[in-house]
Amino acid sequence: MNRYQWGIAGTAVTALLGFAGYQGLHTEGLISGMTSSVQSPNHVLTMLGVGLWGAQFKRFTRWLIPLLFAGMMSVGLIAASFGYFIPYNNLLIAVSLIILALLIFGILRLKTVVGIALAASFATFQGFGHGAEIQPGVSPAAYSTGFTIASFLLQSSGILSSAAITRRFGISPLKLFAMLCGGAGVYQLFS
Repeated sequence: MNRYQWGIAGTAVTALLGFAGYQGLHTEGLISGMTSSVQSPNHVLTMLGVGLWGAQFKRFTRWLIPLLFAGMMSVGLIAASFGYFIPYNNLLIAVSLIILALLIFGILRLKTVVGIALAASFATFQGFGHGAEIQPGVSPAAYSTGFTIASFLLQSSGILSSAAITRRFGISPLKLFAMLCGGAGVYQLFS
């Protein structure tokens, strides 16, 4: 399979997991965390966006960003499940979508270390937002594991499909996706 096919396959798997959750087929914990990550449009946009942005880096950093992102999401998720609080978290998620759009578009360029630190903070906000929604009786560790796996698959889909999309269709689809991310962020700011 080439990169394009792997990207499509990863997106299809995570979409099927989301469909299973909507059909009431998920169980407590692991699968619940997996379905939660694909049921939030802002989260899906962020995960695919981080993958598309990460694809602009060299080989090692390209995969470091989603791995770090997944780890920091787990930290935020577990912190929220233990009752910690980040004020204005939804506002921070909206701003992160707008910044991510600027990064994908190439309007905002950052040094690698600054970009990685920014991605880690975005991840904490994302994880915290989902951790605050964990239902009573669900294991935060199992939920976090499922959530992290599905999120990493979405990010990987963005990385693997980025080069193929650009090669096949030009840069326009990536710019369109960046506009979608930015639009979602602006909408969330004002809703």
